[in-house]
Amino acid sequence: MSEIAREAAEILYRGIGRRDFVRAVTAVGAGAGVAGIASACASGIPAPSSGSQSVTASSFTILQPGQGDPEGDHYLQSAPDDVLWGYVPNVHAAPVTQMVSGQTITIDAVSHEGILEDQGRDPVEYFAAQGVAEADVLQDAIAIASEYNRTPRNFDKDGPHVVTGPSSSKEPSPAMC
Repeated sequence: MSEIAREAAEILYRGIGRRDFVRAVTAVGAGAGVAGIASACASGIPAPSSGSQSVTASSFTILQPGQGDPEGDHYLQSAPDDVLWGYVPNVHAAPVTQMVSGQTITIDAVSHEGILEDQGRDPVEYFAAQGVAEADVLQDAIAIASEYNRTPRNFDKDGPHVVTGPSSSKEPSPAMC
């Protein structure tokens, strides 16, 4: 892992505000090589020195779907039946859950990385090539890659995004209302 990646991991681990996170992502997207240091400075967190102990991937616990104690009144996983892949919700989309004003929800989110057709549609294999252990690959990403069939997938036309929640073919679960 590069020094910049270690610094970014440490900053994210220790916590930064939304605005500083967006700044860091923007800097990385623009190719800036100092995103971790700039983000640390903007958030008031001292940048790690070369002698400091950095946070590494082994310092984190991978939180698989359904594990941990999700905050909020409701919890929505990114199960194949509860995501749209390649599409965004439209006016015809129905919710997969409902809640009343004042309630909160924790929603899992899944990246499209490793599940796309041009990446082999096998996140275990894709992430193994990046040095990620099979146990650290999100189970919901594996399930979406292998089981998703809610909408047809046309790799040439559809977008890559995975959106948790809206449905055009499923009514809200009574247990989640």
